[in-house]
Amino acid sequence: IGLLVSLYMSDKSPSPVSSPQGETSKPQTEEEIKVRAEEMKNKGNAEYQKANYQEAIEFYSQAISLTPKNAAYYGNRSAAYMMLSDTKAALEDSKTATDIDPKFVKGYSRQGKCYMMLGQIYDSRRCYSRVLELEPANAEAKKELKNVERVEVELHDAEAGLEGRSYGRSLNHIEQVLSLAPNYTRAKIVKAYAMLGLKQFPKVTKLTNEILAEDPSNGEAYYIRGMVLYYDSKFPQAIQFFQNALTLDPDFAKARVQIKLVRTLENKKKEGNDAFNSGNIDAAYQAYTDALALDPEHNALNSQLYANRAAALMKQTKRSEALEDINKAIELDANYLRAYLRRAQLYMDMEKYEEAVRDYEKAAQMDDENMDVRQKLKNAKLELKKSLRKDYYKILGVGKEATEDEIKKAYRKAALKWHPDKNTGGTKEETDHAEKMFKDIGEAYSVLSDSQKRRRYDMGQDVEDGMGGMGDMGGMGGIDPNVLFSMFMGGGMGGMGGMGGMGGMGGGRHGHSHGGRHHHGHSH
Repeated sequence: IGLLVSLYMSDKSPSPVSSPQGETSKPQTEEEIKVRAEEMKNKGNAEYQKANYQEAIEFYSQAISLTPKNAAYYGNRSAAYMMLSDTKAALEDSKTATDIDPKFVKGYSRQGKCYMMLGQIYDSRRCYSRVLELEPANAEAKKELKNVERVEVELHDAEAGLEGRSYGRSLNHIEQVLSLAPNYTRAKIVKAYAMLGLKQFPKVTKLTNEILAEDPSNGEAYYIRGMVLYYDSKFPQAIQFFQNALTLDPDFAKARVQIKLVRTLENKKKEGNDAFNSGNIDAAYQAYTDALALDPEHNALNSQLYANRAAALMKQTKRSEALEDINKAIELDANYLRAYLRRAQLYMDMEKYEEAVRDYEKAAQMDDENMDVRQKLKNAKLELKKSLRKDYYKILGVGKEATEDEIKKAYRKAALKWHPDKNTGGTKEETDHAEKMFKDIGEAYSVLSDSQKRRRYDMGQDVEDGMGGMGDMGGMGGIDPNVLFSMFMGGGMGGMGGMGGMGGMGGGRHGHSHGGRHHHGHSH
């Protein structure tokens, strides 16, 4: 019985085995293979319509494995690859499709699109021309050929913009190119050059890094990246990138020229600094001037050079020229702390205290932990406060280091000149001016002739503070200017000719007091 069962089972055909999708086992006949391939294609189409492109590719691949000589299957998979932005895979499938069927129009059309995406403009034109050979009325091919022509024109205009240094215009044109050919490496290089000209350095760095990630042998990308480092004054790193460009292309002249320029700039700047530090100011000025002529586009470096040349001019007390240079330094680099500090010091030297305070305040904001800057700001504010008062030294015509005798002589000379009774023959405006000058001269003398008041005045303090009995006499200790004059002259005018004795000048229009504080007087 067992033998009979065994013989019976050996005559039975094997049962069909189901696939994971519920399909039967691998088809055996050619017709079954074609049917199965169509089923896979249709499933791929269904997934494609649902935007499940990766799943669609898997079904198309199964169809291709069953029928590897079917151009349409490669065409469909090419379309799915394009939707996933896998342009190179899409191009390979579309080329295989036209190799299988040289009259497969969709295959040439997809090749044209892929070539356009990759920036292979000549090949894109060739493919669309082939479509029109097969289908002269093909509207899509005609439209795409116009796009090819547009890319060529826009690229030409973008490169012309670079040559004319019209970087904004160049960037606009190249953006049009990249909207049609987003992976066009040449267009990306042109865009990088345009952004470099516009000094959009972070964007240039990002783009060149992307180019080098895709094509590590692109010498121009190395050169442009080096230019970003150069304009950031990172000269050693910049030179390394220029040398990389030359390694890839020994005839890359721009990289060789740039290396020479970097080294010349470094040497000239060092020459200027060495001369300045050794006290050879004329040589320092000339070296900085020579360096400034080398590359007008290098804002960061030129800002430093202008600031350094301003320091040389300050040493030569050429303050107006120094101010022009330091203003250029700040114009080129609005965040250059040293330039603000140098200009503030220059303003202090020029007695433009309000401007000095403004620059020191800016510097303090830029470096809020710098105590030296804070002290300089405090000093500038003190000088500003002092400058807003009457300048007693200037009124008497003496320097701040004048001795007691020099102050007395200056007072005598000025008082004799401006005494109102000696200036009675002019217009009312002239006599009023003489009266004011006489009063200011007396006020100046009353402060500068008193050591304690003078010290407080020089320190920027109010001379009345702590003095007592000052009333509102503007620092004159309550003494009428006429009385002060009489006291100084010993009760008479002595040597003033026909003016006679003036000891009793307390009456009349000159007898009133000219007291009060006057903070609106002369400034520096």
